[in-house]
Amino acid sequence: MDKNLLTTNRINGLKYIKRFAFTSMACSVISWSSMSMADVWPHNWPVAINGYFIGDIVSSFSSDYDQFGYHTQIMMRKSALGFEAANENFKASVGFSVDAKGKFALEPSTLTYVGMDSLTFGIGKVRSFTGIEATTSTKYTLLMDKSAMQSLYAGDLYAVFAKYDKDSLHLHGGVGQLKEDDFGGNPAGAANKDKGTPFTVPIRFYYEEQTGELFNLDVLHVGANYAYQGYNSRYQFQAPAIKPPFYFLDSDDIISGNSIETVDDTNTLGLELIAQFDNMWVQTEAKWQRISQSAAQFSDSANVYGAYAYFGFFLTDTNHQYSASSGQLRPPKVVNENGEIEVIAQFSMLNTDKVNDLSNNTDGAKEYNLGGAVTWYIDEQVKVMANLGWNKVDFKDSSQSNVSGLLGGLRAQYMF
Repeated sequence: MDKNLLTTNRINGLKYIKRFAFTSMACSVISWSSMSMADVWPHNWPVAINGYFIGDIVSSFSSDYDQFGYHTQIMMRKSALGFEAANENFKASVGFSVDAKGKFALEPSTLTYVGMDSLTFGIGKVRSFTGIEATTSTKYTLLMDKSAMQSLYAGDLYAVFAKYDKDSLHLHGGVGQLKEDDFGGNPAGAANKDKGTPFTVPIRFYYEEQTGELFNLDVLHVGANYAYQGYNSRYQFQAPAIKPPFYFLDSDDIISGNSIETVDDTNTLGLELIAQFDNMWVQTEAKWQRISQSAAQFSDSANVYGAYAYFGFFLTDTNHQYSASSGQLRPPKVVNENGEIEVIAQFSMLNTDKVNDLSNNTDGAKEYNLGGAVTWYIDEQVKVMANLGWNKVDFKDSSQSNVSGLLGGLRAQYMF
């Protein structure tokens, strides 16, 4: 038999085998999907799947940022996939994500007991109950990046937690440790890897009113939050980082946040407000953090603080949905055929000047961001956003040159 013909027959045979295998798998998937959930999962544990994909184009319009590697980039900012299952007493959730650097991470994943009136108990990885933005997923951020004071957030926790939600009153808190590579929203770096994480106790209280009777507001949310973080000889405190809005894939922070071995603990207090009226809304937070240490050669404490304010309005007669259970704004219901368009103005600031008093190797600065965004919610799953902002950083160390400039970005996001 001709060898070429034999080789051709073998290749064709393999193609047929692959096609048959693929077809069989497809038929199996179709057959499985046609089965009722009760055939493959307990009757009282229905499963929900959620997730999102975010793609960004980001650019700087100032040579000041060249030293930090800033330039125009196109990136897949983040993708996430989550699963939830629940019955009348318990709810389980697990999520995974991949970021712009290809880093795989476990998203907040918990097992909670919901069988008691107004009370919820749980264990797992949670967002840290330290404010509105701190507990908001990337899926629901109002701008392309969170505010400058994100360096003061407590970060995600592995914790035991409890929630009390009764009518308009909400009290959430927990006890746990930060995830290994995260402190205050900043990478702690290799210096702290495998050395433990700070003991953290976050508490959040807020009151919400949605009747329209209070100041004629459709939604009013006022709250406060507090976080204690204790350190030991194994884990070094990371000073708050300074970086411009919008994260560039290969950029460095302007101030990365050096480690300080002598810090004993931090106490962080925050205030929060959300108000909605007709097609307008405002969201604002402020945080104050006291850093304490026992080193005799330096100051025994330092205070840092930050704040932001967002004001937005829709060109159509709609507004964000408000989630009472999490105290956050969520995307609007899209009722117009051409979607919903939103305009946002924002200001944020962070002052870390005083961290210079704690150690010789620590830098402080003042950061200011002023800008805005236009968001087009095409439908319930798709939104497109354009951000433009002016950023300025003034260094505490007079030998360093201050930086400022315009930064912009475009985002396309699919949610399910």
